[in-house]
Amino acid sequence: MLKRKFVSRKVVSFLLAFVFALSTFIPVQAAEMGTEKNLVAKYSELGDNDLFVTEEVATYIAKFFINDMVATGQTEWTQQTNVESVVALYDETGMDVMGYSIELNQGYIVVSAYIDMPSIILEWSDEAEPLYQESEPEEIEKVLYTNTLEYYCVDKAGELRTVDGLEVSQNELQDSLSKMRDVTNVDEDLIQDIVVSKEQNASLLSPQDNSSGQIITDPFTYAKNVYGGTWSALEWANNWENYMNFSSTSDFLWHNNHCGPTAITNIIKSYGNKYNVSSIKNSSSQSVFNRLMDVNAENGYNYFKENGDGAGTTVSTTSDFIKKGFKKFNVNVQVYGMYSPTYQDIKNATTGNRLMYLIVWNNKPYGNHAVVGYAYNRLKNQKGDLSSYLKIADGWSHEGRYLPISTLANDKYYEAYFG
Repeated sequence: MLKRKFVSRKVVSFLLAFVFALSTFIPVQAAEMGTEKNLVAKYSELGDNDLFVTEEVATYIAKFFINDMVATGQTEWTQQTNVESVVALYDETGMDVMGYSIELNQGYIVVSAYIDMPSIILEWSDEAEPLYQESEPEEIEKVLYTNTLEYYCVDKAGELRTVDGLEVSQNELQDSLSKMRDVTNVDEDLIQDIVVSKEQNASLLSPQDNSSGQIITDPFTYAKNVYGGTWSALEWANNWENYMNFSSTSDFLWHNNHCGPTAITNIIKSYGNKYNVSSIKNSSSQSVFNRLMDVNAENGYNYFKENGDGAGTTVSTTSDFIKKGFKKFNVNVQVYGMYSPTYQDIKNATTGNRLMYLIVWNNKPYGNHAVVGYAYNRLKNQKGDLSSYLKIADGWSHEGRYLPISTLANDKYYEAYFG
């Protein structure tokens, strides 16, 4: 039996306030919000990024919801109910995430991607699977979600279908979820906390960006935050920015531990963009990724393993994995390595129009992860101190991020050479 439960604003505010407290600093004292007019004015200062719920936060919310429901004794869920996977649910355009289907070992929960919905919990079941599971999972590229129990699936050929397999036109879909968003759906204190935090350069999503051990989106801000002082660019190379492909692991549904194939997908697509290789340029990132899965299967799954012991991309065979991935598009490339990334090596690679498949271990915030290095810069402060950075497609974001080169001494990389 499928169920929908609109939890009270009090419960929603508790969940969000708790998660908000986990991710950012909430001032002990904050200015009074005052009238409802002021509340609306404050709300209007917030953009979608401020109101957006990340996959990690949505998972927290789902876990709290499960615990609350178990405590009522009126659900099939137990303390052994676990999250098995998370599927992003997109709007009618297929571009923006509107929610997350938190798939459990029994049932599922759909959590809104925005906090200003009437309920953060859009639907749930303690027994049934989500309706999109009625389609063939291996054929689904994206799941669209237009309202409660209203799912559509985009297959690998780009065709839009209902969960029953009937083809449907995109202009037939109605944008009903976003129309439900409103300031009155958000607790006043929570809006105040977000506004004050934003004013203090803290973000609900990633309040510690550009600080030690966190995501780096701006090396100048990072250097100032970590080392102090003012920094300016001394030297740099960025020959790939206009051609880079920034697929993330969340773009490829139904896979696990696949940062390696995601990085190789970005390398292949970026090469095709830069060198105008039509067989690659005309292929979607999903299609390139699928070709890599074919390569892996054709080679006895020796390149990539999704589950169990040794899950992930086999480091020792990555060179062959990259070359055979390119070969699927009738392109021959040279891959060298493994090397330890030094400043000079990174400079040589990025100025020489090569791409780096970089494997980091125990890296903050990435842990054990594969990324693509494609540019570098070196900063200098007024004292003459130097700080150098590798720009990467990190497989988490659809834009470039940075890693301090000084932190990469114990890591390894392969170099794709396009001679």
